[in-house]
Amino acid sequence: MIMENEDACWEALPGAFCLIRADGSERIVRYNRLLLNLYQCQTDEEFQQLTGGFFRGMMLSSAYRPLSEQVAGGRQEPQAVRYLSFEICTAATHIHRVDAYVRRIEWGELSFWSLCLVDAGIRRTAVSPGLVDGLLDRDAFYRAALRQAEEEGSLLPGWSVEWTADFFFRHFRGVVVDWVLHR
Repeated sequence: MIMENEDACWEALPGAFCLIRADGSERIVRYNRLLLNLYQCQTDEEFQQLTGGFFRGMMLSSAYRPLSEQVAGGRQEPQAVRYLSFEICTAATHIHRVDAYVRRIEWGELSFWSLCLVDAGIRRTAVSPGLVDGLLDRDAFYRAALRQAEEEGSLLPGWSVEWTADFFFRHFRGVVVDWVLHR
């Protein structure tokens, strides 16, 4: 794909992406078509009306906490990526749980939160986590793995904390489920 302008770059990102001001206002300043699809919005105006143009409007109001509070704690390295999970209400009034990877970035004199969102429902299995194998559910596992990685520095040199946590979760859950099914 050839990037002919800045908008083409946003649309080429592999996921629902948005850029939010990190100045306390949490105003949404950029997003791509995949984010509109996630929120089941047909137009920019519909998305603006649904969210009010702010991060607060992107999630169920009862779960809202400012991004700065949600990513606080742990090691505060530049470019550190954090994992969040929250519920959204789409334009079609469907409730979905989403996973978000968040990073604070500097762009010139301004600071932003860069978010990549994924519908967590597409990554769920038919069996409720923990009922068969007794392991932590996915959210608890990610949080424990990221907490350990932050304390120790890194689980595997050269690999991101998120990739490592996802690999171990999928690998070991698969091993245990296979063992349960074939014993």
